[in-house]
Amino acid sequence: MAKFKVIDRKPKEKLDYVIKKTGFSVEFTLREMHTDMEYNKRMVKELEGKLQIENATIENIKSNHPFVLDFDDEKLAAIYLYFKSKCEAHAIENRLLDFEIAIKDGNRELGEIARQTGLSSIVIERKPAQKPEEKQETKKE
Repeated sequence: MAKFKVIDRKPKEKLDYVIKKTGFSVEFTLREMHTDMEYNKRMVKELEGKLQIENATIENIKSNHPFVLDFDDEKLAAIYLYFKSKCEAHAIENRLLDFEIAIKDGNRELGEIARQTGLSSIVIERKPAQKPEEKQETKKE
C-alpha cells in the first residue's frame, strides 16, 4: 500500500503542499519490458523518418517559394492559422450540407412511411444551410 507524507508545508494553502508518495512497487515481465523497448525503437525510426520528410519539405519550400523567408515566425503562424481555419471551415460547410441533405431525405422517407402505413412520424424541420458566397479576398500591403 502506498504511503503519503507531507514534505513541504510552506505554501499558505493546503492544496499547494507538496506530498511524497512511497511504498509501492510495479510488477512486470521481461517480455513486457522487451515489448515496450521494441515499441520505443519503432517510434524512434518512425519519428526520424517524419523528421526527414518535414525537413525536406522546408528545404523545398525555401527553394521554390523563397518569399516565405521574408516573414517572421509570428506572421508565419498567423498565415498558418488563417489557412488552416479557412480549410477547416470549408470542410465543415460541406459536412453541414451533407447532414442537412440527410435530414431532408429522412423527412421525405418518414412522410412516405406515414403515408403508406398510417403511422404518424416526427418530421425534423431544418432549413438547408446556405453556402456563403465566395468572397474576393484582397491582400493588404
